[in-house]
Amino acid sequence: MWIINRDYTILSWNNCIEDWTGIGKNDILGGDFTSYFSLFKEARYRERIASVFDTGAPTIFSYQLHGNIFGLFLPNGEPRIQHTTVIAIPSPDGDDFHAVFAVEDVTDLTNRIAELHRTERQLRQAHSGMEKRVQERTAELAAANDLLQREIVEHKQTAQALQHERDKIQKYLDVAGVMLTVLDNQQRLRLINKRGCDVLECKEKDAIGKDWCDSFVPEQARDEVREVISALLNGKTKQFEYWENQILTKSGDQRIIAWHNKVLYDDKGGIEAILSSGEDITERKKAEKTAKLAYKELENANRELKEVQSQIVQSEKLAAIGLLASGVAHEINTPVGFVASNFQTLEGYIEKFKNLLEMYHDLIGKIEILGKTELLNKVAAIDKSRKDMKIDFILEDIGDLFDDSKEGLERVTNVVKNLKDFSRVGHPEEFEEYDLNTGIETTLAVAKNEIKYDANVKTELSEVPPVMCNSGQINQVFLNILVNAAQAIKSQEREGMGTITIKMYAADSEVICEISDDGPGIDPDKLPKVFDAFFTTKPAGKGTGLGLSVSYDIIANKHNGQLLAESTVGKGTKFTIKLPIEQTKTQDKEKMKHEESCLNSVDDEGAV
Repeated sequence: MWIINRDYTILSWNNCIEDWTGIGKNDILGGDFTSYFSLFKEARYRERIASVFDTGAPTIFSYQLHGNIFGLFLPNGEPRIQHTTVIAIPSPDGDDFHAVFAVEDVTDLTNRIAELHRTERQLRQAHSGMEKRVQERTAELAAANDLLQREIVEHKQTAQALQHERDKIQKYLDVAGVMLTVLDNQQRLRLINKRGCDVLECKEKDAIGKDWCDSFVPEQARDEVREVISALLNGKTKQFEYWENQILTKSGDQRIIAWHNKVLYDDKGGIEAILSSGEDITERKKAEKTAKLAYKELENANRELKEVQSQIVQSEKLAAIGLLASGVAHEINTPVGFVASNFQTLEGYIEKFKNLLEMYHDLIGKIEILGKTELLNKVAAIDKSRKDMKIDFILEDIGDLFDDSKEGLERVTNVVKNLKDFSRVGHPEEFEEYDLNTGIETTLAVAKNEIKYDANVKTELSEVPPVMCNSGQINQVFLNILVNAAQAIKSQEREGMGTITIKMYAADSEVICEISDDGPGIDPDKLPKVFDAFFTTKPAGKGTGLGLSVSYDIIANKHNGQLLAESTVGKGTKFTIKLPIEQTKTQDKEKMKHEESCLNSVDDEGAV
């Protein structure tokens, strides 16, 4: 059994006819029926088939009337005696008919009937006394006729089964959610399912046989699509197994289709057609375009957020510097004060040296004209003045004055250097190897005056490897936590000094810094919020609530580390900073992901 359409394109080819002809389904489907059964190029046969397509009425081809029209043979080479019924079935769009050929092999039956006819003739020629034998033969003939009738009924049932199978196949094609098309080696459409017709806004009979590119591809894309189809027909299947291009609908709309392509081979192994399944991805492409625009906007927003974060970090740093300004001024004023006092003393010493030198100069000028007695008196007067001026003491004191002044200037230089190092503005993503012990020492020097009146600082700094980090940001974290600790101790208004303990040590691939105080501690219900932006435990106007928020962002997001807070009310608070020694590529990627998040902070007993 097989099915063809009005163009004689083969649409179905069952296993039985495949066995009889030796032609496989993959080789013949989509092919021209007349290429395989040439008799149907003759007008007398085409007219009979045309009536099936035009009226839907069935027709029959018998061996006796039409001969061995299909060229089917038995294994021994003898032609099969065929009885062929052609019935019409509606096409998928309902506007035309397809022809179903049901071929029945009646070779054995025909041979038996012929044998019976020969026997009957022999009986008629035989003696009339053989009537009984004739009746027996007649009975055999009747039985054979009954068998033929049964086989005709079975043939009709087979045709119905074939029609059911064909309807089921068509149903599968039509319910498919994708377009299904077959293009021949001339790039003409040979098969299309209902979904394909719906997308193209056309009927199957109007689409079959048309040049695909001329009819269904926008003009600007035709050359490219022709090249792709030609490449597939030339065997370049892997390169174009998946392909996207626009198609043109009947209404002029352009849709984007994602094609999955497979080639079909003939019985000689040559490529004769392309089977394609296509999915309409127009809306998805529009969504992707919208998503790209949204992503671009997100990138811009992320860049602006980074700028805001950088400004907040710098603002917090400036706020910290402002808070420390009076202490730094005191640290500078003290050495500057005694340096200035030393210079006043030196000015007095220089005045005395000038007077003494003038007396020596006067003596030298009068040596030649003064007598010995007068000269000795003059020398005695100069020596007395030298003693009165305490020149010997001055000579000893000058060295001390210069040493003190040098020490004072060095103290000023160190204060300025520490302040400069702390307030250095660098690129937020500029990392370098940095000794965290140096960072603690620098920060303590800057914050000394803010801490020394309220707390003693105890340091336990083990030797640790340098850490890849932004030193300015890390120092800011140290300062925020140290100043918060000092202010927390100060808020208790106790008589004695508090204690701030700083521990530094390395563990595995991390350097860990613990900063603890013996201040009032933080309430358990407030502890989870200490890293939230704008949260502070200080009275109104005493803190921005950003110090620990910024610190958490620096440690967790920018340095892939951890900032942890522990506290017990009445006993104090401990902050633990964990920083990886090396910033790996994986950590860098995680850092980039976090940079788009807002300032999530960790601990705050009051921001700087």
